[in-house]
Amino acid sequence: MQTQSDTDANGSKAGSALGGGEPGGVPEGGNPPGWPPGIRRALRAGRILLRSAEVFLWSLFFLAASLFLVLRYWVLPDVEQYRPQIVAAVS
Repeated sequence: MQTQSDTDANGSKAGSALGGGEPGGVPEGGNPPGWPPGIRRALRAGRILLRSAEVFLWSLFFLAASLFLVLRYWVLPDVEQYRPQIVAAVS
């Protein structure tokens, strides 16, 4: 229950210009009130897609970096010694 100090003269919450419950009138979900459910669903799906893409790309980056380090320092640590043989075999 709201006390008198929490509401203004019109009965809406203090600090909420649009009555959304948060300062600025935007609710916790991040969408302004009154947006159609289809738009909200599309925005939510877009956020999930972007977050998933970011996680995938960071994982791919660290996997590639790990693969490079493993090849360079564990699998082929002395590859420079074999450079003349490699060049001869390729050409």
